[in-house]
Amino acid sequence: MNMRSAHRGMVVRVSLVAAVLIAGVAGPAPAADAKIVGQKVAGNLRQAVAFTFDARDRLWVVEKQVGSIYVQRLGSRHRRRFFKIPNVHGTGGQGLLGIALHPKFPAAPWIYAFATRDVGGNVVDQLVRIRSVNGKGRRMQILHSSDAGSLNMHSGGRIMFGPDKMLYVYIGDAHRATTAQRLRSPRGKILRMTPWGGVPDDNPIRGSRVFGYGSGTRSGWRSIPAPSASGRRTTGQSATTS
Repeated sequence: MNMRSAHRGMVVRVSLVAAVLIAGVAGPAPAADAKIVGQKVAGNLRQAVAFTFDARDRLWVVEKQVGSIYVQRLGSRHRRRFFKIPNVHGTGGQGLLGIALHPKFPAAPWIYAFATRDVGGNVVDQLVRIRSVNGKGRRMQILHSSDAGSLNMHSGGRIMFGPDKMLYVYIGDAHRATTAQRLRSPRGKILRMTPWGGVPDDNPIRGSRVFGYGSGTRSGWRSIPAPSASGRRTTGQSATTS
């Protein structure tokens, strides 16, 4: 089982290594025999708050404040910049906060990112889609945009594709928790959309991207798009949403 985490400007891949008892057939290892092993795969990054891996063993990692997206093959020290999102507003809990790859990447050459940006003097949280052309980012498209508020916090930013191949986007409450209760506001919500930004036919609210609401999403650093045993979706650094 592999788990990955970012800490203090470096990305570490963590493997759970367990001994297997062999007595004619393989059996489960005792918990006492398991240990966590960390392996550094990238360093010298500035606020690497989000990353993912592709099927070709490449790391995709963002820098929160400057808006850069980098690509690095595991086992290599060479890292190249794929794209720089313009006008990123990286103050406080805002900036370039999330990244995801299309489930069929690279056949479907789309990279998704969540960023707080200054657009014409207005600070907005945006979900963008970037096309990979010969290994470089091109043709940034905006799939979602909403006012980020004036407090520089709780923008959310976690994005991921679920097992249903739909895109889940965690929008923070901008430190205004009551907005989570208002269905017309995207703040404090989990949005579910198609890879091109459309509304899935089976969303719980017909014609709406809103998939979860009620308790006020903050940052959503970790999240589980599949329902738990209670039937709820969960997100880290936030409350459970219904």
